[in-house]
Amino acid sequence: MNIIVNGKAVELEEGSRALEAAKAHSPELYKAALVAHINGQRMSLPTVLKEGDVVEITTTIGGIEQTRVAQPEDNKYVFEDGDKIHIVSWYDANPNVYPQLYKFENPENPGTYLWWGDAVSTYSQSNDRWHTSPYLRWQNIGLDGTPNPHHCFLAWWPEDLVESTGDLTSIPVTMTGDIKKDDYMFARWFGQRPIYDNVIDLTFSHLMSRFDLHLYFGNQYTDVTDIVAKTEIVTSGTLNLLEFNCVPVSGTTAWQTFTPVNFWNKYDWSGTTICIPQDVASLKVVLSFKADGQQKELTYTHPRPILIEGKMRTRLVLEVGKDILELADVTVTDWDTAPDIDGGAAEEEI
Repeated sequence: MNIIVNGKAVELEEGSRALEAAKAHSPELYKAALVAHINGQRMSLPTVLKEGDVVEITTTIGGIEQTRVAQPEDNKYVFEDGDKIHIVSWYDANPNVYPQLYKFENPENPGTYLWWGDAVSTYSQSNDRWHTSPYLRWQNIGLDGTPNPHHCFLAWWPEDLVESTGDLTSIPVTMTGDIKKDDYMFARWFGQRPIYDNVIDLTFSHLMSRFDLHLYFGNQYTDVTDIVAKTEIVTSGTLNLLEFNCVPVSGTTAWQTFTPVNFWNKYDWSGTTICIPQDVASLKVVLSFKADGQQKELTYTHPRPILIEGKMRTRLVLEVGKDILELADVTVTDWDTAPDIDGGAAEEEI
């Protein structure tokens, strides 16, 4: 059977990997092969599928080698066995142009569109590799016929954050209080196929804001237990994976609890939470605990408006008095590159 591609007849040989081979050949041939498949016609391999065209994935987070999800120590994140990321790709593309321009209509479902590359990659800890399904492949000829076109890869975590066929510019999210699941991340790679290998390194960045709370109890109490700290902030937002930002949704203010963490030895108690980036006119922290057998609840109100920035990390240090919470320090640092910020230079003091 012949399929007409760009005015030329292409003879196809029957093969079980015809669709994949057609996709590796050109968008026009892939669309034609899909139509042939729907109509029950024979499909074929236009060329021998080259295993050397498979894109290989490595990952990092904010310049920290390895990657994410578990947090074995402060500001170091590692992917765990079985974690998944979603990757879409297109080529002959300007990375700053909305990728809708590089999607094509799905013949099986008119009115919907498919990415040139659309895959889920799963991390295997046993061999420290990412396994991608279906394979992502380098396109050797561009849409205009030029060799070695530019490719753009866009990835997000968690994998099920949004369907790839959905609107990547308007993704509703609500914080759950789980510091792993709420830490939405993205990565983008743009360029031509590497000369020496097929590897692309997807460097992930955080989209949300991290809010650390540290407490000093001093010598006010001899025995402190059952510590719970929470703050009242906006908990829902709208993510845009193409502009890499999150806009808070008004009217979604709720209490968000800090998760206890033990990365620091200099404080009596520490907790962290992942937040929607937002301006807070009157930040409040409510602390409840049991001290020397008595239940206590204290409230701190920040004296000035505070900006909880996306991709940044806010640290609030409070001293717990007998009947009061007092400010000791508040700083904002870059989330990705800041080391343990105990003693680190603050980029901004509020």
